Amino acid sequence: MAPNKNAIFPSSDNSSSPVISSTDDDERTSLIPKKKNRVVAATITEENNSPRSIYRMKKNDQDVVEKVSTLSVVNPMIDTSIVCLFVVKFDLKIGYQIEHQMQNSANPINLNGIEYKCLPSGTHKLDTDTVLFRHVHDNREYFGLACVDIFRSKDLDRGSRIRSLGILSPDYRGVMTHTTFLRNCIQGMNACDNSEDSRQFIHNLTEYFQNHDSNSKINQRRLSEITKEEIENHLNFGSLISLFYFYRENIFTLWKALLLKKRILISTSVPIGSGCSKVHAIHFLTYFAPQQAYSYIENHFGRNINFCYYISLNDYSHLLQMKSYLACTCDEILESKPECYDVLLKDRQVVIPDKILKQTLKKSESDEEKSKLLDTLLSQIAHLPRMEQEAIFRKYFAFINNQTILFLGSQDKRAQVNKRVMSAERKSGTLPLWGDDIYFVKELAELIGLDIEFTTSSSFCCC
Repeated sequence: MAPNKNAIFPSSDNSSSPVISSTDDDERTSLIPKKKNRVVAATITEENNSPRSIYRMKKNDQDVVEKVSTLSVVNPMIDTSIVCLFVVKFDLKIGYQIEHQMQNSANPINLNGIEYKCLPSGTHKLDTDTVLFRHVHDNREYFGLACVDIFRSKDLDRGSRIRSLGILSPDYRGVMTHTTFLRNCIQGMNACDNSEDSRQFIHNLTEYFQNHDSNSKINQRRLSEITKEEIENHLNFGSLISLFYFYRENIFTLWKALLLKKRILISTSVPIGSGCSKVHAIHFLTYFAPQQAYSYIENHFGRNINFCYYISLNDYSHLLQMKSYLACTCDEILESKPECYDVLLKDRQVVIPDKILKQTLKKSESDEEKSKLLDTLLSQIAHLPRMEQEAIFRKYFAFINNQTILFLGSQDKRAQVNKRVMSAERKSGTLPLWGDDIYFVKELAELIGLDIEFTTSSSFCCC
């Protein structure tokens, strides 16, 4: 089957996310019924119910909404198998220890250091937490999910029992499907005091691992099913809409930084799950709809970005070696080490230590304009189920990625680009960027290796 040119593909490569099969079915999500003379002014209300200013959609904005609605989402089969299952316990006298582990004997994985990823510092203050992380063995990366449980009782030595139950999987998009089982099992296992009950939980873990072993051919689910479970059953995990409400127009600074393959670190606090959810949502900003004529540009989008999820100070040396990554941490000491990141997200603020990069990623008028458009888009789709809203939101970023790809492709090897050219493209509705985004576009073109001459003189119109 030939690729659907209107289908949104998660950007992927061998080092980050798996390639999607060309036999995958398409899943179409309609936007809103077309209505002539639609009311285009509305008061937007955020999740905290604070009213925002009225924004009147322009004709080009209405065109964007209609074009986004025509895109279709590829709904691939995702590998949900696991290559390892393990239990980590923290003892105040002994420290961290791996109590149990189950692996395929033909392909064993070294778990050294994994206990620090599964039980991050600060989790002892909570009752439960969910942590996602990246683990590398023999130059191959795996993605981990661990459910933390702290059982408290005055009858226990030092008043608590701390354990974490985790798995490793070859595909980060499938790890959350194991959350419910891991959470229920570790809670029961941690609460039981008798050895017979403990043996039963170990038996359940063994059975679960055997049923989901990576050698099994049955562990595949549709991406839409997985996303539905993440959004509905796990507190909007990976929600792009929640990410927009939190960062507002700064979400476009993140978008630019991700396309430029920068090192992005999110400073978070316990529970770690909230930081991991942001990392998962941010990766959707690289989605695009393939255009065969410009595949050499598309091959850049989202590739060679390490989705690390949770990291700690123990990963410092690895961070220095990475050219591009997206991760979260609760170790504040990493914030004081700007040599290991390009962009730091602390609360709602974006910290960019390098002055040149700060100029490249600066908040522009187009970012504020796009933010207002998203407010209006959300008001128009508020009546739809949350899953459909999320799908449409992802389509929007695929749409602006497409516009950027098409613009770069049309200018390659035959044009001089300046602020005036970009402004003209923006006014015609074919580019989501304004003249003051020229430094970003210039660096993006250079990173891809395009032959485009840029003139950044301030004498050109930038609006």
